[in-house]
Amino acid sequence: MDRVERIYRLHALLDANRRYGVTLEQIKERLECSRATAVRTIRDLRNYLGAPLVWNPKLRRYRYEEEGRGPWQLPGLWLGADELHALLAAERLLEQVEPGLLEPELAPLRRRIRALLQRLPGGSEALAGRVRLAPIGRRAPNPEAFRTVADALARKRRLRITYHGRASDEETERTVSPQRL
Repeated sequence: MDRVERIYRLHALLDANRRYGVTLEQIKERLECSRATAVRTIRDLRNYLGAPLVWNPKLRRYRYEEEGRGPWQLPGLWLGADELHALLAAERLLEQVEPGLLEPELAPLRRRIRALLQRLPGGSEALAGRVRLAPIGRRAPNPEAFRTVADALARKRRLRITYHGRASDEETERTVSPQRL
């Protein structure tokens, strides 16, 4: 379990037990970690995220202090390195899809990914500007041909095509059964 997930789990545990709080043993059990890791996670939640986390020495429990503030919540959107990488890669790949090819279907997905990335601290522009996915050996597909092949693939139909061999510079008629796109 990574650091971000431990913080989320600790917050969920404290949030569910706001009235009485939780013991260090409960935290260790919920986070499936050692005492030292539990203490570090408590420290991170308190120091880096500003959680009003207090220790009650009589009850030997941690809890959120809510005097006049209302319930404390974790700030905004938190993404681990893997999630951030996946979102940026998805955004870049969607940008590279030929205009008009699947635009009506992909537009809502692109908007949602951009909205998620905008919620990151500092927005997505600075980070996205430093990320580039290099297309390797990519040729632009013909949109009409792509639709035809995609339709044949979805309907499990055969296609009759004219194949142009690049090495031999010859054209041949072929019947193919698309397996993947």
